[in-house]
Amino acid sequence: MDTKLVRLISTALQVVIGIIGVILCIMIAGGKESIIDFALKFSYVILGICGVGVILFALYNVATNIKKSIPMLAGIVVFAIILFVGYSMGSEEIPSNLLKPDSTIEVTGQGAKYSGGVLISFYILLGLTVLAVVYSSINKLMIRLRK
Repeated sequence: MDTKLVRLISTALQVVIGIIGVILCIMIAGGKESIIDFALKFSYVILGICGVGVILFALYNVATNIKKSIPMLAGIVVFAIILFVGYSMGSEEIPSNLLKPDSTIEVTGQGAKYSGGVLISFYILLGLTVLAVVYSSINKLMIRLRK
């Protein structure tokens, strides 16, 4: 498609969605709380359409520029490995404070393993980030000292 046509369609959709959003906000502010359910569902649909569009656009760019996409694909693979390691280290043991009869949270062993795995993955990524910042700072300092 022509870029001008795509830009025109994109701008028109943005304007229409913006106008609908403003109308819904005015209706809600005017006291029509019954419209909130529709507004939320409309927002979810728009968010889903945008998410699918982003994924399709990214896949198209990866397919058309394989060589330029290798670093990004490597990053995705490393991220997946970190998630797998975190999930593997997660425990199915449910914390004792969630086992009390008055607890309103229902946790299964699988849910505990997922949440534990995500936390461990977060800790790994946080540690790698700190190491990257320290490495960058030391590298900059070494470059300044060489001059």
